[in-house]
Amino acid sequence: GNMQYWKWANRTGDTLLNYRTWNGLVSRFLYRDERKFEESSDVSLGPGTDSYYEYLLKQWVQSNFTANRYKVAYMKAVEGISRHLVLHLKLHGERVTVLGQRARNITLTGEIHHLSCFLPGTLALGHHYGLPKSHLELAETLMWGCYYLYTVHLLGWQRKCRGLNWMEWNRCRQRTTCGLKLWRVCFTCGESQRRRKYRDMAWHIFQGFERSSRTCSGYSILHDVRDPNSPPDNRSSSR
Repeated sequence: GNMQYWKWANRTGDTLLNYRTWNGLVSRFLYRDERKFEESSDVSLGPGTDSYYEYLLKQWVQSNFTANRYKVAYMKAVEGISRHLVLHLKLHGERVTVLGQRARNITLTGEIHHLSCFLPGTLALGHHYGLPKSHLELAETLMWGCYYLYTVHLLGWQRKCRGLNWMEWNRCRQRTTCGLKLWRVCFTCGESQRRRKYRDMAWHIFQGFERSSRTCSGYSILHDVRDPNSPPDNRSSSR
């Protein structure tokens, strides 16, 4: 391929690696002149930060495993996630593990972003390329938590709310998107681990899409995932 694109990507990646993090974790905003991420922002794996962690691993892999600076940053990030963002809940009698949100040095909350469900696939992919077994164990635990949050809804969809508190999920607004991210993550876990259960999870989610949101021109969001008669909206989601 054209190495110029690789150089441009590395220039951006290396710039971010020089910014100060909090235990390997980053916030949504950064101060370019001070070379640090904003300290007053909440820390999560939701919008604005999810791709940072995902591409730390991918840039290491795409360098043919030679750009170890990305691997080091990724390993530190996973350690920070494990120590500071993993949240254990009991929902409807089921124990689940998810990724929460916290402000710096403040108690972890039950606020969960649906985008954080990308992490199980990334962890499983890293293990596939030789990273520790603990990464795969965390991936499997989080994968079940994300999948469960889909299946607690009648239609097998995930409600999309920024700052959603799943401990009080009935208070959330009901407009939803189909959230294809977890479907893709199920596929990644299934292919990297060759385990049938992840393919079955993906198939179950896809059946929910087909049953509830398929239109003559594509797929639409729903107004309320709890209502099987909820009409499709005249919009689609990029995710």
